[in-house]
Amino acid sequence: MASLIPILIRVLGSVAVPLIGKLIGQGLIPDEVQSVIFDKKKFTVSQAKKWLTRNNFKHGKVDVKPHYYRFRQHLPSEYKRFRMERIEPGVLFVLGFQK
Repeated sequence: MASLIPILIRVLGSVAVPLIGKLIGQGLIPDEVQSVIFDKKKFTVSQAKKWLTRNNFKHGKVDVKPHYYRFRQHLPSEYKRFRMERIEPGVLFVLGFQK
């Protein structure tokens, strides 16, 4: 979890503390942010890339779906399971739990 806590605090500020507590309380300790997903109704690709840059995430290839844009940070094969968490309106983190 050491690599995820600074990301959550940087992106969410004080809102990160309850989220981290909730995940730990449920026995869910994610290892990393596997993907960042943006709602197409709230973000353009350009706006999403700016958000990613501002928050120190990668924004190489974008996976365009009917309702969202997905920016993978790590390959899904690196993880055993996943959980999605809403970070702010229009932004979701896919949290990866290592094998």
